[in-house]
Amino acid sequence: MTVTSVEGMTLTLNGMRGEWVYQFDGDTEELRRCRVVYSDGEDELLPEASMFCSKQTMLDLFSTSEIQHWNGFHGEHPKNVLDGIMFHFEAAVNEGQIIVADGSANYPKGYHDFVRTLNEMLAEHELTEAFHHKNQNH
Repeated sequence: MTVTSVEGMTLTLNGMRGEWVYQFDGDTEELRRCRVVYSDGEDELLPEASMFCSKQTMLDLFSTSEIQHWNGFHGEHPKNVLDGIMFHFEAAVNEGQIIVADGSANYPKGYHDFVRTLNEMLAEHELTEAFHHKNQNH
């Protein structure tokens, strides 16, 4: 399958230090990262970072990370690995197709670059916003 459009994406990471959810909404072209906290008997998403992210930018990231090959990936937890990060990935692509992948300390090719790029994009946006905010106050 070739990915020609991205309508949405959710990536959930769960580890010993917490749980995070990355979401891309193709309608609003927003990328955000939230931390999951347990409050009043239910999980709540607390926004940590968000930014404008065009559909084309996300499509390019999907392409370089080879997301099209992730569909159906189920990474079994390796023997002798005591901890690690569990992930669940779901993306709506090509106007109706769904890509689903999950694993525990076992990831598809391109996964680490994909997550690193999401974090770098959000961090760069936060730095730019902080710089503009600082300069507006002077």
